[in-house]
Amino acid sequence: RYVNPANQHRMQLIHCQSSLFAAFDHETLSGESCTAIAGLSAGVGIQMFVIPTGPQAGNIAVVHGGGSGDWSILRPQDRTVIGPVRSLTACTTAGVGAGSQIIPLTTAGHAGRHLLVVGNASRATCFFDPASAEFVAGPPVNTVDSPGYAITHGSVLFPTHGGQYPTGYVLLSGTAKNVWSTFVP
Repeated sequence: RYVNPANQHRMQLIHCQSSLFAAFDHETLSGESCTAIAGLSAGVGIQMFVIPTGPQAGNIAVVHGGGSGDWSILRPQDRTVIGPVRSLTACTTAGVGAGSQIIPLTTAGHAGRHLLVVGNASRATCFFDPASAEFVAGPPVNTVDSPGYAITHGSVLFPTHGGQYPTGYVLLSGTAKNVWSTFVP
């Protein structure tokens, strides 16, 4: 979701397939047909979020997915890619794919950042730092094999917000579950 600077309407950018995207206007309840965005191709595991602060504030970070290690910055008002496609090699070589998830962090030392769990049967994560507008290495989901460490198709990740693991995340992968309790947001 983003705000269209031209009319202040809340918009929802929707990935259709490959380089095709559509937008839905929450104010008028109207949508558009899928159209290509030049320089942007995506697949399974695509993640998008509005950059909250920093030099790219208001633009959209698009993690391409599809096993790719690429991401782009998209200007919402005209849906153009800003600059060259960027790489996630600083935090993962596995590429982003099935099961990837993005979580905005709102507390402690990483407040204002986004956590990307790359999925694709990997335990790697990345932090998006809005100040530098780059992804950097994050902590691994788990350092040893366990039921939920390899995030892939059908995985779910959500914060515990208290209880036995107040700073943990619950990972569901198929019928297995695990608590990522070593991560402190």
